[in-house]
Amino acid sequence: MINWWKARKVFKRPKCHFMFGKDLWFFGLYINPKYYNPIIHFKYSSLGYKIKWDEYRHEWDPYFQIVLFRKWHFIWIFNWIDKKDETTLTSSMSTWEAILDYNDGKSLKDCIDYHTWKSSKYGYITIEDNLKLEKMKYWVCKGEDGTFVYRGKQKPVFDLDENKFNSIEEDYDWIECKYLDMFYIKYPKNLEIGDCKRLFINTSSKW
Repeated sequence: MINWWKARKVFKRPKCHFMFGKDLWFFGLYINPKYYNPIIHFKYSSLGYKIKWDEYRHEWDPYFQIVLFRKWHFIWIFNWIDKKDETTLTSSMSTWEAILDYNDGKSLKDCIDYHTWKSSKYGYITIEDNLKLEKMKYWVCKGEDGTFVYRGKQKPVFDLDENKFNSIEEDYDWIECKYLDMFYIKYPKNLEIGDCKRLFINTSSKW
């Protein structure tokens, strides 16, 4: 949990899940029970990861384990998984990797963008639900320079002199609407210059 603790001001605290059963195993536990104490065994593991091609790769979640007689396992495991939402398995692993990147000096924006995944079944899967910061919002805006989608926390401001929209914040993105067409995302197209309408997209992409 030391990795999360270093980034706790930005990332939400992971949930604690309890597991109990006979001869339990997942990647990160001992494969052979002979390594456990024959009576009672206590074990804590921090986040398991490896570095491959200069990238952090999630291996297993932090956990605390008590084993009785090498058979009965009591395990407390820490992650952001919600059993009712299949996408959280991916977003939880991505969040641990993003925390490692963030602690290594990457900007939060880069962490969000890099750890966003495209699923044919669920669309975009992001780590934004596991952040303490306000989620990004989206607007589709039209100026003399064209129609663009804006991603930020505050609505952009229309400049009457230049007839275009400008951002009033540092962390933001503009993309051309043609990229929304590529992913079949619907947006209003009958805009006039100066119009800026909220676009409800519950995802973040790597633009």
